[in-house]
Amino acid sequence: MPLLLGCVGETLNEKSGSLNLGIPGVMYVGAISGVMGSFFYETGSAHFNPLLGILIPIVCCLIGALLMGLIFCLLTVTLRANQNVTGLAMTTFGVGFGNFFGGSIIKLSGADVPSVALSATSRAFKTTLPFAGKAGVIGDLLLSYGFMTYVAILIAIITSYVLKKTRTGLEI
Repeated sequence: MPLLLGCVGETLNEKSGSLNLGIPGVMYVGAISGVMGSFFYETGSAHFNPLLGILIPIVCCLIGALLMGLIFCLLTVTLRANQNVTGLAMTTFGVGFGNFFGGSIIKLSGADVPSVALSATSRAFKTTLPFAGKAGVIGDLLLSYGFMTYVAILIAIITSYVLKKTRTGLEI
């Protein structure tokens, strides 16, 4: 599902006339920003609120990806840098950023193995539809995923409709 969201974003980006080869770096920075927000919320709060456990990583992820997008826009639109070179540099930067802060979080957690366990946040994101278990095989096949799966599919369907069937989508 993260790749579906990245592909939808890049499709909109390319429809507007820009080629961003830095999408993996943008996604990496967004992902590590979400992990950092989730880590600090989960370790810093005495009582875990599932709604905040979902909203904080999503907002942190959006802020991290937004900042990367602003950097790309500043470099390619304002300063007229080459889109290909800038995108590839942003991918390299994003991977380095993610590795640096990911390693820092691992050291903060004091784990012996290089991983961070965010079990409460993970449980909140894996919440399935309440009637999925009662729907039998169809429920297991189609309705037993976390809510972000359905959000990503809905975003892709709406984007497809807007691009193909509306005046705004045709003019982009």
